[in-house]
Amino acid sequence: MTIVYVVVVLGTTMLVGADEIVRHHEVALSIAGQKALGTAGLILVTVGASFSTGSAINSTLFATARLAQEVAEDGELPP
Repeated sequence: MTIVYVVVVLGTTMLVGADEIVRHHEVALSIAGQKALGTAGLILVTVGASFSTGSAINSTLFATARLAQEVAEDGELPP
């Protein structure tokens, strides 16, 4: 998994440049996708980011629900 992150960082830096990444850090991967594959790359990276965000939100909800269940089973919540 670490190799994937290293490849993404190096590829983005090579496509966009460090100064562009610093200037547009919120959308740097989208810019790199657009430079690599045009509009299709921009859409692909945007959709991927949406799925990633949804996954993070989903895992947070499940973890919070599990924590609430454990706390309730331990009797630490009011009835």
